[in-house]
Amino acid sequence: MPYTTYVSYEKNERSVNSETLVLLANFFDCSVDYLLGRTSEVKTEKDKKIIAPIDTEDDNKQKLLSNYDNLNDSGQSKLLDYSADLVSSGRYVKNNQLFGAKEA
Repeated sequence: MPYTTYVSYEKNERSVNSETLVLLANFFDCSVDYLLGRTSEVKTEKDKKIIAPIDTEDDNKQKLLSNYDNLNDSGQSKLLDYSADLVSSGRYVKNNQLFGAKEA
């Protein structure tokens, strides 16, 4: 996001659309309600239950989750379908220990 856009949000010179609000909430790891000033709680109980801890030692997992978060619904669906295809093929599964995997 350009700095000038961010400053215009801060000064109330420009309104944030819902898509940008979600991106900002993900970036700052807080709820949209918190950004809007509707709550003083950074995360709701629902948010805390849904979000699983990320292995901070694994950069590839973080990159994958970040990419997923930045995709629209259609892109997220395609990414999930592609990953399911990779796993179900059996060719890319660790130690070939997938039950029900197709033979490559």
